[in-house]
Amino acid sequence: MHPCLEIDELFTAIAKEVRFGSHIKKPGRVNVFSLVKTCRAFKDPALGVLWSLITTPMPLLNLLPNDLREIKAMEFEGREVETLTFKRAAIPSDWERFDHYAQLVIKFGDTGPPARFVNIDPKVLQILAGRGKVLLPNMQKIVLTSRGMLQIAPILLSPRVEVCSTEAPWEDLRDLGSALFKSIALNSPHLKTFRAYLPGDPGPSEEELQRHVMPQLSQIVLKLPYLEKFHSNWIESQIEDDAIRHLMVLPTMRDLGTFLSSYSAVNNPKPPMGTARCALKYLGVMCYDLAASGLITLLEETMPVNLCTLSVISLRRCTPTSDLQRLFQLLNIICSSNDFSSLFIHEYNQDDPNYDFTITLPVLQPLLKFCNITALDLQAHPLNATDSDLLVIASSFPRLEKLRFGFLKHLDDHLITFQGLLHIAEHCRSMTVLGLSFRADFPAGDLFPCTENCKHENLKLLEVGYSKVGDADKTSTFIRTLFPRLKGIDRDMFPVGNDPNRKEWDEVRNLLGIKSYEFELY
Repeated sequence: MHPCLEIDELFTAIAKEVRFGSHIKKPGRVNVFSLVKTCRAFKDPALGVLWSLITTPMPLLNLLPNDLREIKAMEFEGREVETLTFKRAAIPSDWERFDHYAQLVIKFGDTGPPARFVNIDPKVLQILAGRGKVLLPNMQKIVLTSRGMLQIAPILLSPRVEVCSTEAPWEDLRDLGSALFKSIALNSPHLKTFRAYLPGDPGPSEEELQRHVMPQLSQIVLKLPYLEKFHSNWIESQIEDDAIRHLMVLPTMRDLGTFLSSYSAVNNPKPPMGTARCALKYLGVMCYDLAASGLITLLEETMPVNLCTLSVISLRRCTPTSDLQRLFQLLNIICSSNDFSSLFIHEYNQDDPNYDFTITLPVLQPLLKFCNITALDLQAHPLNATDSDLLVIASSFPRLEKLRFGFLKHLDDHLITFQGLLHIAEHCRSMTVLGLSFRADFPAGDLFPCTENCKHENLKLLEVGYSKVGDADKTSTFIRTLFPRLKGIDRDMFPVGNDPNRKEWDEVRNLLGIKSYEFELY
């Protein structure tokens, strides 16, 4: 090979592409191993890539001498399973190859298909833990997806670990989570990212989570002063109130996702020394009921002035407009007009005339100061506004890329017409997704003028809900002229009852030659 090409960084890049690249038909460890054997120049860089990610401890344990280790059937939790055990006492020379390649491991575990995991004899785990040294000294990320990985994780964690993600089944986390959490606080105090996710359905009850997992999770949160990202919002149970508040005001915290069931104000709250307000930029909240979750109380107490994105998922109840307006007013007080950029509120859709879920311009008024908003998604709340109101909204948010409101069937009188869509096209030139109800008709039967200035080239998806269609031919002509690159028209992601305008919008789509809702557009 020419000396000009003998650059380690180049060899490493090639090896990474061979193992992880999307351009390789069958990427993986086998291909990288072939590179190791192909050329001496590739050996060290390729070995670094080969060992940078291991999904189980078996590749390392297989480096131990054959006369030390063996795999045999042993009883484990009432059944016989393949188990790695030792045939004799280990001596220092047995660990030479193990220690050499253990230094190359950067990431342990993966979120892909589960690898074959051989059970490890508890006596072997004791020997590994008793060696008096960090087993994977350069590991930075650990992803735990099975019981076996949870078993060995406490002895693998080290001060250099910055990312820990647990995606093991609930039963395994219940049985082994305590040792894991204690080890994180003790061995990885500089952890920057922690993510807890419970896969599978059905999951445990909230009472079980509160009893077995959440108190321990709350305790480790209080012992990790350098966290930047913490996500436990897919565990449908709340960590303790003082832990939530600690995360909100932690100086290093930037990205927080948590479940809120009923947060209550902390008595005499005191922020960490040297900080008056939190530096949080992203807050994602999952709850059963936004109004009862305590989110507004939490925001009032912590004042996240640097907040850029607020995302709320309410699983059981749609928030009445009055409570939503309180949230908007609070955001107006707390957040910077230049920094706040995204608001997502996804809720259970309700068509209940006893409650008011509609959004009007006065309700949105507190948000109009946020001139750099790129996404405003109020999926369960229909917009009850006129064309002139929509002009105010569009001109206030010139950088909008996504604007979605809900659709309720009992709102028969849609005040927005195609003139409102012209306002959107004129002022929000980056819009890609638009969802709102309107009246698809034309004054005196004529088309609105659609000039080159109004033609919108970026809109890909139009959600129309229960919008009424007067003339399918004219409607399709107007939409084709105004949104020439439109790829999809959808009525409603979460329809309530029968849609009386379904046939008319199907006809409009057929005339346009476009499809309905496409998931990737979101």
